[in-house]
Amino acid sequence: MLPVYCVTHVPGLYPERQGVGPFGDEARLVRFFSKEWHDGDMPDLQAELVPEAYRAHLESLRSLLPEGAIRLSEINLHDGLIREVVCRGTELHVVVRAGDLQVGYFDVRIEYSSAIVSQDALSFLERAIGRRDVEVLYDEIDVVEGGGWKHSVLFCPYHEIAVRFDAVELSVTNVSSRFEGAA
Repeated sequence: MLPVYCVTHVPGLYPERQGVGPFGDEARLVRFFSKEWHDGDMPDLQAELVPEAYRAHLESLRSLLPEGAIRLSEINLHDGLIREVVCRGTELHVVVRAGDLQVGYFDVRIEYSSAIVSQDALSFLERAIGRRDVEVLYDEIDVVEGGGWKHSVLFCPYHEIAVRFDAVELSVTNVSSRFEGAA
């Protein structure tokens, strides 16, 4: 099992070379649904290709992805609020309150195994617990060069995090409202 690294940079986790984004952009934690895409800071024709490019990329990984990663890619975390973060040994546990008035609200409990996360990402998640002004915008599942998987998340206000993992398990619990049980 890999240890949880609480450092600012884990060599090889976030490649620092050019051309790893879907359109040759600089390496980012979030490859497809970036701040520039969300903000409209890329040409319209390019921006229109992003959702389909991600779907195609995810489909190309589907036969390799662990079952939990497939499930995670199918859950809409948009507007999700961080409810809980626990880091123990090589396990990272994150609870996100997601949903909306149309589909209802639910807590997604994400259990990453053999997790590697930067200190910045872990600190950000811990500071976001219970805050109504920090929301998930978009998230992506991707392969990590050299083995393993990566769950990248773009938040509003703009901040990107990524968790490298070998396996992930999910549980989903329905709740009555977006702020049920909030402090």
